[in-house]
Amino acid sequence: ADAKNHPSEALKEVMESYIRKRTLLNVDAKERGETLRYTFQVSLRDEDRLNEFISGMNRVEGISDVRVVSSKNDIEF
Repeated sequence: ADAKNHPSEALKEVMESYIRKRTLLNVDAKERGETLRYTFQVSLRDEDRLNEFISGMNRVEGISDVRVVSSKNDIEF
């Protein structure tokens, strides 16, 4: 997810609603630090609600470009 000054409470609320476990894997600064790209490894509370989670993330002010890679195995970054 890319974020520009995201409201952390709104982001936290969405994550807590849909995610059982999360680990921040990477933070990458873009556009001279104006945009931050976060990479998380997450376990959803209910995998059937993935689209709801993505929609919720996209509704958070300042969040854009939410991408999901689904895997049962470890992914190398």
